Amino acid sequence: MDFGDETCIDCCQNFITDEENCFVMVCTKPHLLVFAKFCKYPLWPAKVMKVEENLVRVEFFGDHKEADIPSEDCFLLTAKLLSKTTNNESFKEALEELKIHIQKIKERFGSFIPFESKMTISADNWENQLEQMIPGAFNKKPSTAPAAEGPIKRTVSVSELFYEDIQEIKTNINEIKSKLKHLKKQKTISLPCICVFAFVLLSIIFFNNIAHE
Repeated sequence: MDFGDETCIDCCQNFITDEENCFVMVCTKPHLLVFAKFCKYPLWPAKVMKVEENLVRVEFFGDHKEADIPSEDCFLLTAKLLSKTTNNESFKEALEELKIHIQKIKERFGSFIPFESKMTISADNWENQLEQMIPGAFNKKPSTAPAAEGPIKRTVSVSELFYEDIQEIKTNINEIKSKLKHLKKQKTISLPCICVFAFVLLSIIFFNNIAHE
């Protein structure tokens, strides 16, 4: 893969991240897909990297080489071109790589629309052709959640609802245990008294919490 001054930033990042699979990865602004005629080679699948006047810079699927092609030799991808068959193994590999790339476009942007009939890239209108091919890349995503008409309600678990009360009770129980241990050491209170004391104290805490509700 060649990197010139005009190379897409995402392409560079993809190359750094995963050199082996970078060519099938999809950029934030995807590339227009064409079949380009270069020298003696048959029409070959490629990504459009730049259009300047009537010259189109492409990177070919398969060997990932770059070339400047006249716009009249760059044909927008159609379903017929995509289903092209050949005995050329290099072309088969390039076509398979193209299909993987298209699948990733669908996964990221929701759709991919090949052109119905064979036509050349428009040097003046190629970005509009890109939008027709991959419309999802240029549409703002609609909000999936309706606007709330009032306070947002959510389900609250019992443990979450009484979390603070539970924590307070645990603290109080620990305090009671501490006091009871102190009294037991002093041997100034019997076991039944200890039980009554604990019951009364917890009752006071409980009714005090209710009063603050």
